This record gives sequence, structure tokens and C-alpha cells, in this order.
Amino acid sequence: MNFHQPNFWRRASLASFALLLLLPLSGIYWLATKLRGVFSTATKLPGTTLTVGNVTLGGGGKTPTAIKLKELIDSLGLKSCFLTRGYKGALDGPLFITKNSKVSDTGDEPQLLLKYGEVLLAKKRELAKEILSKAKYDVLILDDGLLMI
Repeated sequence: MNFHQPNFWRRASLASFALLLLLPLSGIYWLATKLRGVFSTATKLPGTTLTVGNVTLGGGGKTPTAIKLKELIDSLGLKSCFLTRGYKGALDGPLFITKNSKVSDTGDEPQLLLKYGEVLLAKKRELAKEILSKAKYDVLILDDGLLMI
């Protein structure tokens, strides 16, 4: 297999000039990420955890991927549930949402996920740990698990 750099990597253009101007922002982002890591602690959740996420907000296919994973896990006979922060929802949780839950309370994605299985809403994952320990899930699916809000 022969790999080559794309030609546009070597070409000087307005875009490459803009990239140079934005380079200091990447350093600031790196520093903020490191500081966040120093001042936060990881939460160990019971069971296997699958995190679906990337750096895009919306439109990246995270929720459909989480739903497909749930279908595959269920087909193996394993007990699973979705764990979400309920982005733009008013509730903090932790609580399992129901069909009677309002979109304004939960956000829209948990309502969609509810059509495919149980959904635990928890803005702070460490608070969900106790509920999840009692429920005994084999697999937890974190939709938009890399969201840093």
C-alpha cells in the first residue's frame, strides 16, 4: 500500500493562513482539557459501558448508532439501557423517564431513545451509579457520552 499526502497539504492558500491564525486556539483548548482532567474524577459505572460520541454537536449519527447498538445487544440476550444527560432538558435526575415525561423536562433525544428501551437521565453520572447498581444491567449505552456540558 502506498500512501501519499494530498496535494492541498502542500499548497499555500487562504485556508492554510486561517489555520495558522487559529493554531493558538488549539493550544488553549488543549490546556483547558488538561485542567479539566486534573480537577475532575472518573465515575466507574457498574457493568460494561459503551460510549457513543464524537466532537460534533448534532447531526453526527450518534443517536441512531446508540439505537442500533441497543438492538444488537438485546439480540444477544443481554440486559441494557441508555444513559443520557438529557441535553436541554430541565430535569437533573437521576431518574428513569417514562412515556409521560415531557420533552421540556428531558430533552428530545431521551424521548426518541425511550421508543427502543429504558432510559436513565442523569446530568451527573456519579449520581446514576446507585440506581444502576440495583438495576443490574449488563451493558450501559451512553448516547453522546463525550458531551462536555
